[in-house]
Amino acid sequence: MSALTRRSTLAGLVWLSTLAAGKAPETRQFDTLIIGAGTAGAALAARLSEDSGHKVGVLEAGSVSTEPGIDNPARWFALLGSDLVFKDMTAPQQHVDGKVYFAPHGKLVGGSGAINAMIHHRPTPGDLNDWGLPGWGWDDLVQYFEGSETWLGDVSDARGSAGPVSVMPMPGGDAFSDAVLAA
Repeated sequence: MSALTRRSTLAGLVWLSTLAAGKAPETRQFDTLIIGAGTAGAALAARLSEDSGHKVGVLEAGSVSTEPGIDNPARWFALLGSDLVFKDMTAPQQHVDGKVYFAPHGKLVGGSGAINAMIHHRPTPGDLNDWGLPGWGWDDLVQYFEGSETWLGDVSDARGSAGPVSVMPMPGGDAFSDAVLAA
């Protein structure tokens, strides 16, 4: 993506964040309007805006966060009670005696990806293949996972190299995660 495209996409996000803040924006027209500036919405906007003749708008309920520590994965839990989160609840869950659970999701540019300790998780082949839905198996979808990411770890045929979402392994490893995975 060119620097101009990045600036144009950011300008659209900033314009839409002023709308969310209640300021009157100037009238704009878009070829495509994307609802939500989370990881998927922002990645889709970046891809669509690679064509300079295609005007892309992104509508986000939140704004660009200036929250101190938003980029610190250790603070993810503190963010759950903030104004950066929609504080929704699940429907009653029949397999746990009708219990209702807290189901937070991000209300800011970056969406839930900005409030989840910066964890990026792709499904496994079994996760998708177990659905048994034509066109929704691993072999059908892996190209889209790879196309959406730029892997910053060791070179891997299983990871993308030119997508709009930068993904990397945790620097220095993590003893807790290693222990959980080994269990």
